[in-house]
Amino acid sequence: MKDEKILVNKCIEYINQKLDNVLEIRLVSRLLIKNLVFYVKTDCSEVAVKFYVKDKESNFETEVFMYRFLEENKVLNISKIIQIDRTFSLGNIVVMEWVSGQSLKQIIKREDFLQIKTYIELMLSDLSKMWLQNIENICTHIKKEVLGIDYRLKTKQEVILATLKQLKPCIDFVEIFRLYNILKEEIQEENFLINYDLSAHEFIIENGVGYFIDFERFRIGDPNNDLARMFQSCTNCIFQNKELFLKIFELFKNNRFFKLNNFCYYLIEKLLCSIYVA
Repeated sequence: MKDEKILVNKCIEYINQKLDNVLEIRLVSRLLIKNLVFYVKTDCSEVAVKFYVKDKESNFETEVFMYRFLEENKVLNISKIIQIDRTFSLGNIVVMEWVSGQSLKQIIKREDFLQIKTYIELMLSDLSKMWLQNIENICTHIKKEVLGIDYRLKTKQEVILATLKQLKPCIDFVEIFRLYNILKEEIQEENFLINYDLSAHEFIIENGVGYFIDFERFRIGDPNNDLARMFQSCTNCIFQNKELFLKIFELFKNNRFFKLNNFCYYLIEKLLCSIYVA
């Protein structure tokens, strides 16, 4: 905790040194001290300043590459990068335009289905444009998706199963893993540009337009991975509203890339990882 506070203070010091006439600095996101994101208001602008302080997966390079690729090809609505700094002693830095507005997550929490439907359809339409991109020229820059909860969690399924049974003894994880392994054998490798780490928190609605943020984890893989991750993120705040849950599922099911077995495989993987990590 002490080290975290020191790091945050050093980042704030950097912001005050590099940006003119700073009026407000607010820490808005920190992910296990892999990265820190600050909202910064100056007398003439609002920006996001992102510090990549523990970057074992080269998330900084992936994010910078993808922002440029998506902007040049006009694939998605994204904030523009203002500045890149590779000289900071504690990690690389990106300064980009701040996107105001409400996240898709906040909209879903209100449980107004007409509004939810509008923005989920907008979000899925935008993602479909991304999945349709020609990946020939970016394969050398983006990693290949690797199947398997054991790969993602860096441990064997037996260990994962034992841990999950301790955490949630009322759930039949043996049966879930049986279905998961059957699905894993059935799904085929796909080669699309996917985000790989989607969240309803990271689709922002500003003046009726949807903006995506956070491009650290792009992969070449299956769009159903993105669909399952976004579906889980959209529905875990309304899990007691079965009717709304099913309506949201229908919106995802209608997407042209949806494949039931693939979707179920990635959804199980996402849910198990979430329980294990939590």
